[in-house]
Amino acid sequence: MAGIIPRGSDTLDLGIDNTAWWVYWDRDSLTAASNSIAAGDQADYFTQTNTKTSIQTNWPTNGVLPKGFAITIFRIRCAIVASNVEVSTLTANDIMDIANGSVVEVYRNVTDLVLQAPLAMLADPMSGLYTPLTTSNQLTQPGSPGLGTLPDFGQIELSSEEAISARIYVPTAITTTTSSLSSVTIQMALDTKRWKAVS
Repeated sequence: MAGIIPRGSDTLDLGIDNTAWWVYWDRDSLTAASNSIAAGDQADYFTQTNTKTSIQTNWPTNGVLPKGFAITIFRIRCAIVASNVEVSTLTANDIMDIANGSVVEVYRNVTDLVLQAPLAMLADPMSGLYTPLTTSNQLTQPGSPGLGTLPDFGQIELSSEEAISARIYVPTAITTTTSSLSSVTIQMALDTKRWKAVS
């Protein structure tokens, strides 16, 4: 197998079989109890995927990029999963408090922090961070087409079998409006340019 070339060499004559847009996603949950999401609670991404269904994740290998591929991550999108049964108990204020009170971090090679931002800054422009129709405000964090897009100099590159992990964590406890809320499922999506080596 030919080696993975640097993504800056965007041509098809240097060991690249093909290149295309590809989205990877993963879902995990923050835990809520007694009207609160505790300080220090976190959801983990791309490291515990082997027991999940195909709708929960399409990341194929725990904690590392699959062999034979390299990717450039150019956008990161986060959204509360609408099909999560617990979403029906969230209010618009809950959504805004979770979005503005949670931090997203992405790591390469375990300890190399390559992105850190409030969850609200990465609201998915396709799905948003939102509440159900029964509340007064259906779309509290609608996002926009460019939200979550990384600048050229900030795009994240991963080579074949290189380690990656991400988390959404709560540095300070978040008070929710209902005691019946037990979890909040959040999906993280990585929009990538995926490079495949010539086999």
